[in-house]
This record gives sequence, structure tokens and C-alpha cells, in this order.
Amino acid sequence: MAPHNYHEVLRGFLLGGASGAELQEVVDRFEVIGTETVLRGISQSRSRYDGLRFDIRNVARELALFLKGRVKRQSLSRWVDALNELATSPDFQAWSGISRGMATSLGILSLLLDGGYPAPPHRLRRSLERIHRWLDAGKPVLARRFLPGVFRDMGCLELRPLENPFEFLTSSQEQWVDVGLTIPASGTFCDGRSGKALRVIPFSVFTRTFFRRDLPVLLSLLAQDGLLDRTRADEFYYHPENNQAVSLRERFSHLRGASPDFQYYVDQDGLAEIVLDAPTICRNQLLFAARLFCLQNGVRRATLDGVRVSGTVMPLR
Repeated sequence: MAPHNYHEVLRGFLLGGASGAELQEVVDRFEVIGTETVLRGISQSRSRYDGLRFDIRNVARELALFLKGRVKRQSLSRWVDALNELATSPDFQAWSGISRGMATSLGILSLLLDGGYPAPPHRLRRSLERIHRWLDAGKPVLARRFLPGVFRDMGCLELRPLENPFEFLTSSQEQWVDVGLTIPASGTFCDGRSGKALRVIPFSVFTRTFFRRDLPVLLSLLAQDGLLDRTRADEFYYHPENNQAVSLRERFSHLRGASPDFQYYVDQDGLAEIVLDAPTICRNQLLFAARLFCLQNGVRRATLDGVRVSGTVMPLR
């Protein structure tokens, strides 16, 4: 298969599944060519991709083979990882017809198939069986309902604050912090510095001022520049009825007097945006937000940059 036959590589990759040596050859060629090169080839010859659409049922089929012991975990994981990488590309989304929900489903499946995912085998199998039922029906994973169980199954969550990727567009330092979830490195997502693999950003923390005043403007700019495929808009998960802070205070009475005041939103991908009434996001605020996240998701043990996140949220002093 010549490297310039991008459509053949991609067609075989999307439809070839996880079938042993054949898959290995396709994935190896795909990795040698590189995602950027493949997508550049797509943009230069879009007519060759007419009729080629991503079908999540192909993933369900290969997942079923894995659950029956007919496909190795590493082989399936490599394929899903590469599909997940493609699915986050606007070019891929534009011609493949993949929805945001399906892209999120691939990301969740990629996490679970990673050899470093620490859940006990029986819990992992239960989660994969649930995912298979959704995908086999052509439906995305119901992330808002599903992800809390994934987090609980992992045992102790290892959380890490991340650098703001959009500081070049705004003076948002200490006003917006993404918090990543890491697992022992075993695949393509390895962070060589820490020996950990960053696999998902389960929550972000914002000051109230930045969330209400600056973030909508930032997201609008990103959408205009083609760096974001949607705007903040008037979506359900920013409405007052989706503010999980209300139920958190009802379930945990010690939160009623907690400081700073907070809001807790969950988006359609099941990920949280925690808004604190504080001038900046510092270490204490991050620990407070991490405790809220653990309480909301029923997580009993977690660390933030190696510091234990206590299960009981106390007012900050």
C-alpha cells in the first residue's frame, strides 16, 4: 500500500477492524504516515471520500470480538486510540459525519482499553459490556451517567493541574485551570516527564468573573478562528437547573457554609466545570474543587499533584 494512497489507508483503517496481522499492518502504516499527513491528503482530494462514513458499529463489532477473547486488548487499544485521535480533528468530523457524542464515546473506550487503566478486571468487563450495548445500537455512550462509575472503578484517582492551553488569547492565568486525570503510562499518551499517561480532563476550575464575563468571549473567538466547532451558546448544561451545587449542598450539609461559594455544571460529555467565587485559582481552591468533584462522583480516594484530597470538604480559611 503506497503511502500516498491516503484514502486506501483510511478506508482500510476505518473498516478493517482489529483483526490481527492485517490490523497491525494498517496501524503501523497509519502511524508512519502520521495523522496530520492523512488529514492533509483528505483535504486535497475530498471527492475520493464521498460515501465513506465512520460507523460506530464497526467499533462495536471489534469490541464484541475482544469480549469473546478473539482479539487482543493491545491490538484493539491501538486501533481505538488512533480512531480517537482522528475523531478530535475538525477535518475528520467534517467529512466523516461523526457526532460529538460518538467522538466522546471513542475517548472513553480508549481510556478503558489502555493497559494502565487500573480498574479490577470484572469491573472493566462490565463497563465494556455496557459500552458495547450502546455502540451496537448505533448510540453514543451516555457519558453523564456512565463516567462517575468509571472514576469510582479506578480506585484512587491521580489528578494533576494542567497549563492553560489558551493563555496566548487571554490573560486567564490563575482564573482558569484544567485538571487532568493520569494513569500509569502504557500507550501513546505517555508523559515522559512523569511516567504517567494523561487520558482525560474530568473537570475545569474557573473564577466566577472569568466564567461569566471572559469565557464566552474567548470561546466565541476560538469558534471564529476554527479552533472550536461550537460556541458557548444557550445550552442546557449552563442553565441554573443543571447547577449540581444545589444537590451537593442538600446531600452534604457541611457544604452549606463552605467558602468560597461555588457552582458545579456537568456538560453533555460528562465533564465538570466548577465555578468558584474567588479572585484567583490557587492551590487551596484547586483542592476544594477536587473535593467537590470527588463528592459529586462518589470517589473515595484521590490525590492532586500527590497531595491527598480529603473526602470531607471543609470551609477554606
